Amino acid sequence: MANAPQQVELTKDHLDFAWKTHDYIHNYIRFSDTKAALAVTWCTAMAGAMCVAGIHVGLVKGQMTGLLFLSALSGFILLGLAFLAAAWSIMPRLWTKQRSGLIFWESIIVLADDSLYSKELRRKSVSELADHLAIQVYAVSQVANTKFFWSGIAIWLALLGTAASVLAVALKAMA
Repeated sequence: MANAPQQVELTKDHLDFAWKTHDYIHNYIRFSDTKAALAVTWCTAMAGAMCVAGIHVGLVKGQMTGLLFLSALSGFILLGLAFLAAAWSIMPRLWTKQRSGLIFWESIIVLADDSLYSKELRRKSVSELADHLAIQVYAVSQVANTKFFWSGIAIWLALLGTAASVLAVALKAMA
């Protein structure tokens, strides 16, 4: 029979570790949002460059064929999809099923006022506070995972859209 893990007494070091983990993940969420904002800016600039080159006019008027048409259409579509994926990545998404609590801001305002929050905070044991913190750390981990997924998709789409756009501008210039 395997030995069950022994329960360790909760200490300040455990709480410090949880808060440091929370801060670490939160910083990565900010980094993901920065990457997504860069993708939004890049996609807007590339679509603008294609418009300055007159690519959009040829597409709308049906004056393009072959590789020029394919690269121009692909460029606009990929850049548009990258823009949308990046914007979706930036959207806030910290939702919780916890009706009232001590960390999520939406769960705190359920408590009606600051004095109820203070009373609820003082009523909890250190172990119960650690549980609230653990729920928060897990939730922000899920947020970070989703944000990095969508910002990664946005960056790849932006790279492909950029390649198609550069090709379209080069082909139009040679025509």
